[in-house]
Amino acid sequence: WLYVSFWLFNPVTIIMSTRGSNDNIIAMLVYLTLYYLLKKDYTRAAFWYGLSVHFKIYPIIYSFVFYLFIDSDKKAIIDGKSSIFKNFFSANRLKFTIISALTFIGFTAIFYAIYGYEFLYESLLYHFIRKDNRHNYSVYFYTIYQMYDRPSSTTFAILAFVPQWSVMLTTGFLFYYDLFFAMLIQTWAFVVFNKVVTEQYFLWYLSIIPFVCINNGIIQKPFLGFKGVVGIGIYIIHLLCLPIWSYHSFLIEHLGQNVFDKINFVNYGFFIINILFMGVVIKNHQLTITKEIGTVKKGT
Repeated sequence: WLYVSFWLFNPVTIIMSTRGSNDNIIAMLVYLTLYYLLKKDYTRAAFWYGLSVHFKIYPIIYSFVFYLFIDSDKKAIIDGKSSIFKNFFSANRLKFTIISALTFIGFTAIFYAIYGYEFLYESLLYHFIRKDNRHNYSVYFYTIYQMYDRPSSTTFAILAFVPQWSVMLTTGFLFYYDLFFAMLIQTWAFVVFNKVVTEQYFLWYLSIIPFVCINNGIIQKPFLGFKGVVGIGIYIIHLLCLPIWSYHSFLIEHLGQNVFDKINFVNYGFFIINILFMGVVIKNHQLTITKEIGTVKKGT
């Protein structure tokens, strides 16, 4: 219940909801995907996954982790003899892929028929060339601001995907069997390395943290005689950093002051802190094999 409360009563969760951000709906769709995935109901899991990607494209980063997790040989992983190529094109994997792809394509076709090319561009194509010179926590923010009107800025925006996807792909292939942990590091890296970072993006990885805390030392290992001190400390520091950035954003957006260079340094600090915290979580994590629902005995 404590882990659930971390998400449900989290001030970031509440504030983002009250201002109208719909990211909690996306979290719900990802949860539904996970639930049916762990129930081995791949038809329903695929439907909810396809809908989640249609709703907002970022859950596409989980695609190959879900694919590798389905029909993975748990015993071979325990024995250290696993191979990601074993059962690579199994019936369940193909079913999940085809149904989720058809769901996504079907919803896209429906809304394309209603709204035309504008829908396709705003919902999908825009993200590949997106440049944002305002309200942005990204380490790329100041560079994008300086290059905004140059033709080369589009190339820069596309190249920014390289380090981001390198981290996500590596994480997925290394840890797919520890499903929640792989998803957390993938999402966290996706946000931190993204060329556009806004506060609502934090909900994407905060929604997965409760699943990971069960097997992570930042909560389970005592520090100064108390459990959870490291995890709570990390979260408090994270929260305290937000007003520093928001203050400088207020100076730009509302008072028209030129503090772009200051925001640049704040963003560097935000990037470094998140990378360090990510490293702490990784170092303290007890790797486990995520079991399907119904395969775990009570008390184990």
